[in-house]
Amino acid sequence: MKKHATFKWDDKDFVNFYTDSANLIVLERQRSIRILIEIAAFHFPSLENLHLLELGC
Repeated sequence: MKKHATFKWDDKDFVNFYTDSANLIVLERQRSIRILIEIAAFHFPSLENLHLLELGC
C-alpha cells in the first residue's frame, strides 16, 4: 500500500515562506481578478447578469 503523500503545508519552511510573502500573493491575486473583470467588461458591456467562475488554476 502506498503511503499518503505529505503536502507542502506540512513543511515548516514552506509555511514560513508563505506567511512571509502572503501580502504579495494577495496583491497579485487581486491584480489578476481586476484584469479578468476588465476583459469581461470589454466583451460584455452589461455585467448585470454575468457570472464568472474563477477556478484558481
